[in-house]
Amino acid sequence: MLRRRSREIFVLLRDSGSEREVLDVLSSFLPCKRDVRYCSYPGLIVDLLCGDLGIEVEFNKQPHIGLDQAIAYRVFLGLRPILLHVVEYCTPEFKEAFKKLLKSLKCLDIKGIIIDVGSGEIVVLE
Repeated sequence: MLRRRSREIFVLLRDSGSEREVLDVLSSFLPCKRDVRYCSYPGLIVDLLCGDLGIEVEFNKQPHIGLDQAIAYRVFLGLRPILLHVVEYCTPEFKEAFKKLLKSLKCLDIKGIIIDVGSGEIVVLE
């Protein structure tokens, strides 16, 4: 879904200065519910809920940030988790660290996505 309208999305993401603004952009392009709360887990908020996909969105953070949320989506809510990092510039070290992190938790089947605003690239890691 992101790739189809990536040109428009990247234009708006370049002007984003916070995670809230990134969520504004993504939720306007994706058919997802935003900031979904569950009564049984009041402190757990799913950034974007797209059917049975729970997407945890992070903006300009280290690769491991948000992993706790993605794990909670899987374990407590039974969702298929995606950890989506939007970064102004993705270094090879960031990409490699993110890959290793996801590989080490392969049993939880957490998908990873990197949106590199600087290069205009969307990287999907499985």
